[in-house]
Amino acid sequence: MVWPDDIPEKDRLDNHRRMHDEVLQTDRFPEIVLRAAGDFAVGQTGYHITLVSAAAGTIGVKDELKCKFDIAARKHG
Repeated sequence: MVWPDDIPEKDRLDNHRRMHDEVLQTDRFPEIVLRAAGDFAVGQTGYHITLVSAAAGTIGVKDELKCKFDIAARKHG
């Protein structure tokens, strides 16, 4: 972490201790694990993609493409 040069060492050490003990709670959570999940839809024709159809149009794909994701990340060391 970068600290301004004009902060006294005593205050810098106190801020560092409080950040770890009170904010991040590193004793309780020693490892950072990130997870994100969600979904979204994309209209294919909005990207100039021609929709596929067959059998004189009786079989086809929908314009909306639904995407879902579930990502987990953690530091390997």
